[in-house]
Amino acid sequence: MSNKPARPGQRAVKEQAPRQRLDLWHGVFFVLGVALTAGAAMLLSDRGLGFHRSSSAAGSVQAGATGPWGQIEYTTIELERPDESLEMKEAVKVPPPRWTFENMSEGDLVKLLTDSNVPADQSRALTNRSCWSRLGNGWQIMPPPEAVLALSPQARLAIYTVLRRSAQNPLYFHPFHIAAAKFENWVKTSGLSGEKQDLLRRLAYTEGNTTYLSDFEVIEGRCSMEERKLFAKNISRNEALIMRLRVSPDSDVDTLVRYWGRGGRMKAMRPLLESLAYVQGGAAIAVSYFFPEFARMRVHTYPDPSTDPTAVRQDCFWTAMNFFNEEPDNRFLQADVIRKTLQSDYFQIATNWAFGDVIVVLENGQDATHMCTYIADNVVFTKNGVDPLEPWLLMKIPDMLVRYQNGSKPVSLLAYRKKGL
Repeated sequence: MSNKPARPGQRAVKEQAPRQRLDLWHGVFFVLGVALTAGAAMLLSDRGLGFHRSSSAAGSVQAGATGPWGQIEYTTIELERPDESLEMKEAVKVPPPRWTFENMSEGDLVKLLTDSNVPADQSRALTNRSCWSRLGNGWQIMPPPEAVLALSPQARLAIYTVLRRSAQNPLYFHPFHIAAAKFENWVKTSGLSGEKQDLLRRLAYTEGNTTYLSDFEVIEGRCSMEERKLFAKNISRNEALIMRLRVSPDSDVDTLVRYWGRGGRMKAMRPLLESLAYVQGGAAIAVSYFFPEFARMRVHTYPDPSTDPTAVRQDCFWTAMNFFNEEPDNRFLQADVIRKTLQSDYFQIATNWAFGDVIVVLENGQDATHMCTYIADNVVFTKNGVDPLEPWLLMKIPDMLVRYQNGSKPVSLLAYRKKGL
């Protein structure tokens, strides 16, 4: 499993740890080591410790597709990290930027820093050997923050594309990213001053349909303590779905019972569904009501390390494998247990995914970078990362995949169904 940096604002919580941050959007990586590539299909309650608000992208109820799950409707919200996680200390200084170029010769690095649409004055600053250190397999540079700030979007993309290849550059390897079409609204609604909003725009760069931010040191180094807290709040936003099932006298209750009662819970689900079907004009209920206890108690909440010592280890794999449990099985904190359980207790399915199926996200057709649980209408129950500041939430599969796409590496999906469902 890869080690992830801590996020902005987490320094006061873990001062003994190295000065690092945790990317907001990615999970814990490991290779499952089983035949996960066969048949891979490419695919482009509200209780909790966190704050949530109506998303600027929504606010009204949106209708979903109709299927064996019934008629779904949505409201979009944004979850933000808990206020108590934002404790910071003035005495903790923001470190300078640090770039590591692995497996790169001096000549190739100079060429990158001079040929990437970098103006001459910035190029001279970046190639000044006084800020270079030789590594066993490359070079490390501590670029002047002013030179970093002055990079053009084209130069930033060229240089950061190389930095993104190495896990030694955690802020570049897993940058904060957001759909390019949403970036400007995200900046305008940040609550930051116009000057700091311009700072975010200058440091952002876009590739395809995605806009990235990696230069947290430069941003925080120019912000007051309150602005750093506000920035930490903003980059922690997670767009999530409030998902409801609308039941009417015309609904096929038997089909709904079979779908939402999977996992041996059909008898328990039937009375409520039948009652809803008798309501004149129909009625809607949060689909989390139909979740097994483990998922029902966690959706739209954050892990709490103060009450659960395993909270700092509860990742996407542990979450998906525990979906049908009442109490979590912490054996699923171990990769080999997950691998063996998938082999013995699950079988692979190609189509017609249904409530409770396990969805595995593969990178390059073999590395399992994420695992989540299918709910209905292309929505999954997911925890996007091991950090306690990542909530459990509901989101559409394409939105989830954006968080696990890393440059040009192909991403694919596999689905597994628990035997007996």
